[in-house]
Amino acid sequence: MSKRKETEANLRPLHRREAEGRHSQPMKTVAICDDNEDIVYVMVASLKGKYNVLTAKSGGDCVRLFDDEAGKGNRIDVLFLDYRLKDMSGDQVARRIKERNLQLRTKIVLTTAFELDRLAVSKLFAENLIDSELRKPFSLADFDKKIAELVG
Repeated sequence: MSKRKETEANLRPLHRREAEGRHSQPMKTVAICDDNEDIVYVMVASLKGKYNVLTAKSGGDCVRLFDDEAGKGNRIDVLFLDYRLKDMSGDQVARRIKERNLQLRTKIVLTTAFELDRLAVSKLFAENLIDSELRKPFSLADFDKKIAELVG
C-alpha cells in the first residue's frame, strides 16, 4: 500500500474515534446535499464540532455517499436534501436512497427556495420519503431548531 493510501485509510477511522472519544455517545452524522456551495459552507460551519458532517453536491453523489456509508456500517442520522439539484430532484434522490436500503432510519429534510405544490409535498410525507421541510432562505436559528427537533 502506498504511503498516501495508507495515510488516507487511517484518517477516517481516526476521525470517528476522536469524535466519539469527546462525547459519551458517538456523534450523530448529518449529511447535506446541495449544489449551492455558500449554503453548504454555512450549514457545515454551524454543525462543525457537534456532528459528523458529510456533503454531496449532486443527487448521484448523495446516493453514492449513502451506499458508501452503509457499506462501512455507518449510519447517517439526518439528510438535508435540496429539492432542485442539477442532475435529479430531491424526491428522486430520496426514493433511490430508500429503495437501496429499506431499513433506512435517516430523517430526510427537504430544503428548497421554490414554491412546491402542497399536494406533491404531502405525497412525499405520505410515502415516507421526507420527514420534514425547511424553506430557503432560512436563518441559522431555524436550522439549529430543525436539527434539535430531529436528533436532539
